[in-house]
Amino acid sequence: MTRIDVIRLAENKYNRLLSVLVLGLLFYPFIDQNWVVGSILILFFFLICLVTILLVIKELEHSRQLFRHYIQLGVLFFILRAASQLFTLPFSLNKLLSTASAAIFLYFLGLSIYLILQEIFPTQTVKGDTIKGGICVYLLIGFFWANLYDMVYSFDPSAFRSLSEANKQANLIYFSFTTLTTTGYGDIVPISTLARAFANVEAIVGVMYPAIFIARLVGLYSTQQHKE
Repeated sequence: MTRIDVIRLAENKYNRLLSVLVLGLLFYPFIDQNWVVGSILILFFFLICLVTILLVIKELEHSRQLFRHYIQLGVLFFILRAASQLFTLPFSLNKLLSTASAAIFLYFLGLSIYLILQEIFPTQTVKGDTIKGGICVYLLIGFFWANLYDMVYSFDPSAFRSLSEANKQANLIYFSFTTLTTTGYGDIVPISTLARAFANVEAIVGVMYPAIFIARLVGLYSTQQHKE
């Protein structure tokens, strides 16, 4: 790989992640997680998502120790999630594995959001990759909260009204993004105090993040125009 190719990859490091997140958001609702093939497809999506995030983190040039930590988290999450979805296990063990994998993935996504924000906000020039990174963060926030709601539901199945066990993850992703965008159709409703608290925080983040990010881009663009 030539130096020009390396520079080009570094300048477009969010292309793959953005594509994976958008495709996951579009096609996830059509996958039946209670079907064996559906479970395999979901695991495949998680694997692609993990690998893509790992590639982005590697290109952000963080320490090798952090990157190894990321790989360990990704491998552990995938093993636990695969065991809980593909094998017939006692209910208590299956719930334990699902909850543990959800907690690991929650930490994985949270750290990813933090590291990407750490890279795009201090930048002094507006580039296409900066905008794509900001969009990736917004989508990751939606998936982060969907995973958080999944953990709430695993401990309290009555935390949400009109949320069926069938295709639960897809429904929680749908609920997360309607809350993040403050659309709030009302077909799925948080009932428990904890679920409502998380939904409130997500709605606030959904309003504040685009405003802050857009203001940052406009400010940088204005500065660039004055310099020119």
